[in-house]
Amino acid sequence: MSRKEWATKVQRDVYKHWKESHSDWENGVKIFYSPVHSQTNLLILGFQPGGSKKGKQHSRFEAGDFTPPKQHHYITEDWDLAKEVRDLFDGHKDVLSNSVASNVVFFRAPDTDEWDALDKARQTSMEDFCWDYIEELVDHVNPEMILTVGLRTFDEVTGRMGLEREVVLSRSNSRLLAVSNESAPKVVGMIHLTGARISNDDKSRLYNRTRKLLADNSIVERV
Repeated sequence: MSRKEWATKVQRDVYKHWKESHSDWENGVKIFYSPVHSQTNLLILGFQPGGSKKGKQHSRFEAGDFTPPKQHHYITEDWDLAKEVRDLFDGHKDVLSNSVASNVVFFRAPDTDEWDALDKARQTSMEDFCWDYIEELVDHVNPEMILTVGLRTFDEVTGRMGLEREVVLSRSNSRLLAVSNESAPKVVGMIHLTGARISNDDKSRLYNRTRKLLADNSIVERV
């Protein structure tokens, strides 16, 4: 089975699970933000797709089209987060283009408050269902690094993978950037680039340190 065929099957399975078990969750689902390459140096994971409506990808599912995206949404879209990620990879568009992007939770929500208001047993079941596919994704694309958008995502990924972690950049008493210790793939987690207030100075420090980590792990060339 090719990676495209596998990704198509994943999206079909997730949509079927939503329709049969969670159709009352009216925000729908979204799985991939990029093509699913046979191998990539970088896997980008957010926590959850935003939105209070089902969106274009869900509409394709309803029409029976479960193929993964043909373009990388972090490059083609104009959301604030996509713009920030492009800024982070300034000068390394090829690396971003060849990355694979998804979320640890596939069920869309306008914000995490609405997600966290779910019955906890149901929320855990839905998150566990998604994580099984994220584990498959990591195995299939075999990335050198997992870059998480948001530290909640970082804690979720490293916690489920049983990894030790350390803070490498902070402000006052809060984290800006954290990494996993001695793991393959390396997991790097940054504060959410649009979901948290961050000064220009802290953003500059965050971007510079993240780029150094990318270079240290041979994801990008040093500049």
